[in-house]
Amino acid sequence: MNELIALGLTIFAAVLLLALTLIKRKSPPVFREIAAFTRLRRAAGMSVEDGTRLHVSLGRGGLISPRGAASLSSLALLRQLGEQTSIS
Repeated sequence: MNELIALGLTIFAAVLLLALTLIKRKSPPVFREIAAFTRLRRAAGMSVEDGTRLHVSLGRGGLISPRGAASLSSLALLRQLGEQTSIS
């Protein structure tokens, strides 16, 4: 009896997981527009066109401090910004 319940729960979980995956594929994620990122992209584009430098601060914390996550996310943003400006 316990084996049938376990089998039923496993099949139910698999069907539920499959259904939720199909629903998520149909609806693309919608992100809100952040004004600071828009200004940063515009400033990077302007500096590429003008041939001037752009200063980007990565935060005040080190990588092993409590503020390390902010520094790592800033590095990811800087990498993406560098890729976008190198295409131009």
